[in-house]
Amino acid sequence: MKFNAKIFELSCFAALLLTVLLSVSSFESKCDSVRQEVLRLHVVANSDSDEDQAVKLLVRDALLEKSKTVFSENATLAEAEKEACENIGLLFETAKKTLEENGFDGAVSVSVGKSSFPTKSYGSITLPAGEYCAVRVEIGESKGKNWWCVMFPPLCLSAAAGEEELSDVLSGGEMELVKSRPKYEVRFWIVEKLEQLKERYNKFRENRERS
Repeated sequence: MKFNAKIFELSCFAALLLTVLLSVSSFESKCDSVRQEVLRLHVVANSDSDEDQAVKLLVRDALLEKSKTVFSENATLAEAEKEACENIGLLFETAKKTLEENGFDGAVSVSVGKSSFPTKSYGSITLPAGEYCAVRVEIGESKGKNWWCVMFPPLCLSAAAGEEELSDVLSGGEMELVKSRPKYEVRFWIVEKLEQLKERYNKFRENRERS
């Protein structure tokens, strides 16, 4: 049988492509598991002015501090989401009071639901892009830069304590994923692009259903 170099090259490329796809698929599955275990905080500033960006961070700090009294110890994500919903009034009043004390008299809204997040690192921890359950805070016209973090487990309150809290809800494989960004840099990038495509497709489908 005559050796065909072109067929051999195509076969090697196909095998390599299949290996990459399977690897990314396995990585995406672990990413999805991580998304099912944490509650994010999403704060949107009124504008990009220095004043509005500064007050956004004050609201962030106040809500993270208040969250210490909202979530039960060793709660699951479902329980944390329920507790956030039950305490939505308390979170709203905390945000509103912080804004008023700092001279901002515009509106603010606080809600709990699904939000899309980019890949984000917090110290040694990296969370993959995708859709997470989140407490979303919109200040004024909410046209300014976003701010993201992990509200439960309380990863934003202390980097060291946060990592320990996170390990209580993630498996060993999931912790290895979130602590290995340099190793998985390309995969994090691929997952983020896939999530962006997924979000665009969902918006396109929603627009078609409305029309």
